[in-house]
Amino acid sequence: MGCVLRPPTRSWPTGLDPELQALILEIAKDNPKWGCVRIRGELLKLGHLVSATAIRKLLRRNQIGPAPLRSRLTWERSCEHRLRRLSSPTS
Repeated sequence: MGCVLRPPTRSWPTGLDPELQALILEIAKDNPKWGCVRIRGELLKLGHLVSATAIRKLLRRNQIGPAPLRSRLTWERSCEHRLRRLSSPTS
């Protein structure tokens, strides 16, 4: 008698509920500066346990990009800021 290997069966539900998906997409569109972790935190407050990875995958599938990096200055904005400082009259 040979040993037959089978893939493990999943006992947890797969995928997100369509209503929860709609809620995640609505939150992401209403709050474009919020990232996956922030959206997850807000969902936890509402009693929904969803991973940030699941949220990220859902947003990518719906062509919603990542939240902008607010703390970084782009090179162009950095140059503009320096030019303004240099051209402003000193008191």
